[in-house]
Amino acid sequence: MKTIFCIELNHDTVVALKQFKNKVKCKSFANLTNEEKSIFRDLAIASTTEALRQRGYNVYINKVDIGKNMVSVGYTLENIDGSFFAFELYTVKDFVCYCLISTGSEVTKYESFSVMKTLKADGLPFNEWAGIL
Repeated sequence: MKTIFCIELNHDTVVALKQFKNKVKCKSFANLTNEEKSIFRDLAIASTTEALRQRGYNVYINKVDIGKNMVSVGYTLENIDGSFFAFELYTVKDFVCYCLISTGSEVTKYESFSVMKTLKADGLPFNEWAGIL
């Protein structure tokens, strides 16, 4: 994945938008079948949990949602430094897959989500730009 932008509020609190390097076969997430959305979800979870485990975290999945235009996954991460959260939102726009990621501690959770809500792409709020209404 290629990072489009990354906002670090502190060492533990990050909001980033990443773009997959390879194009996908559909113009938007809504064009995928339910089976393809499930496969997409499973691959996203597998790659994220493996990457986090390699960084020394115990990974727990809190919530997974497959919507019409996106997949969202919430995680709890634990290591010797404490407990953290991660939230990922995957969507497809114009044959490109994007992943919006938010991480932080329990103390910085609300700041991280506040930053996510203010993001704009091409002058539109991110959820509108990505078709997630």
